[in-house]
Amino acid sequence: MKASFMKASGMGEPATRAPRKTAPHERLTIGRVAKLSGVGVETLRYYQRIGILEEPTRPASGARSYPLEAVRKVRFIRRAQTLGFRLKEIEELFVLGATKPSHLSSTLGS
Repeated sequence: MKASFMKASGMGEPATRAPRKTAPHERLTIGRVAKLSGVGVETLRYYQRIGILEEPTRPASGARSYPLEAVRKVRFIRRAQTLGFRLKEIEELFVLGATKPSHLSSTLGS
């Protein structure tokens, strides 16, 4: 049925498919990461080429899979870009976040 008929007849809007939930440990395809991140697959490949996003190793099955963390990272990259950060600066933020100053390590008990 057409949406206009359904609306006029009181049947409401046509049903749309709700996005599938992902478990924290679930492995994702590059297409799924792109969709959940709101970017294209080519954007993800570009991020991999410049080194801001890690490329997962190819298993024997041939299909690479990404952790859910990749979605969070790409969303962070896109948000930082909207705030005016360049990709090189965003990469530096990731490096800073990955390294703890030694005086904090001893203070935090790590």
